[in-house]
Amino acid sequence: MRCVGCHAGHTMIQLPATDEAAQWTNLAPGAQVRVSSSRDANQNGGLIDRRVMKGEIWRYWVSASGQTQNQWVELVFPVPVTVRTVRLYNPRSGDEANSSIQVQGVNVRLYSDAAATTQVASQSGGQLSVSGTDVNLADVKARVVRIEITGVTGTFYGSRVASLAEVEVIARGEAAQ
Repeated sequence: MRCVGCHAGHTMIQLPATDEAAQWTNLAPGAQVRVSSSRDANQNGGLIDRRVMKGEIWRYWVSASGQTQNQWVELVFPVPVTVRTVRLYNPRSGDEANSSIQVQGVNVRLYSDAAATTQVASQSGGQLSVSGTDVNLADVKARVVRIEITGVTGTFYGSRVASLAEVEVIARGEAAQ
């Protein structure tokens, strides 16, 4: 089957150019979210809600107040997926949170098991952009995507914290074995 564009005018997503390209999409909304700490656990789902540019800034994942070191988020998939790219979004500046957060660096780690004990890939990334920053991987099969924030500056509602606005995992599902 092939998409013929019936959502044209309703979405900004481009139609894939080839059948091979159509296999890859953002699978993050299908994952369970785990975090190192949280300002508001009810908003952890903001990491994968696909509202990064249009949603309210307070829906972003933000670590507990004063927690900037050793902060991470994990996306746990119910089945193995093959990960090509992890796209990370820096929080927008200003808004009601008077945010000045700037993520300076990240490590993305992939694990083959849901407990995140068997690492199968790792890739570092630099400063994140509000419009998204890609961390490319070599089509690695994994169950867990872990993003470790290695450097962050700024504040959110006046508190020093770590934060991500959104995580996209460009991947394809794998057949059950």
